[in-house]
Amino acid sequence: MTDFIYRKSLKEIVTDLVTDGISIRAITRNSYIRQLILQNGYKLLANEHDVMKYVHDDYNEVRSKMVEILMGKL
Repeated sequence: MTDFIYRKSLKEIVTDLVTDGISIRAITRNSYIRQLILQNGYKLLANEHDVMKYVHDDYNEVRSKMVEILMGKL
């Protein structure tokens, strides 16, 4: 039921795939992965640099949250 309330963003989908060990090239080139992302209502760019930006953005967000948590405990 939560799938109907909360829908993952494209950035979350891409970072989940990378975290599971799927390469950026496979994400951008594999027709099955691209089709699944399209079925979720997103258009994934074929440029590996643009897809990698999602991963870097997510890393920076998580890093900032961790720094805030650690600084709050000092």
